[in-house]
Amino acid sequence: MSGQPLIASRRLTADEVGAFVDAIAAAPVGGGPDEPDSCVADWRRGDTALLVRLPTTDGVRDVIVWYAGCFNGADDGTTLHALTADLLEPLFGGAVVATSLTMSLAPMMQKID
Repeated sequence: MSGQPLIASRRLTADEVGAFVDAIAAAPVGGGPDEPDSCVADWRRGDTALLVRLPTTDGVRDVIVWYAGCFNGADDGTTLHALTADLLEPLFGGAVVATSLTMSLAPMMQKID
């Protein structure tokens, strides 16, 4: 993601952080939803991602959420998790809106206020 501009930023509430952490723990391992049949070279992850910085007792932990390519998921630095509506809900809203996303996520995004 180097060289990409920051297009939005917001601070999650404690409840939103808790919901996000719970959703990652509950999400299936392995990433997804994916659309490999629509994949072209250099577009595996798309050109947009969310960087979520989570405070922990050991310091800040980063989670990268890929949602705009043909291979998607939430990467916590150890495990790639599938995206779910519960995982995405605390992230989108306010200044953070999905300006592009893979079509397999469209039904999940419709549930987010």
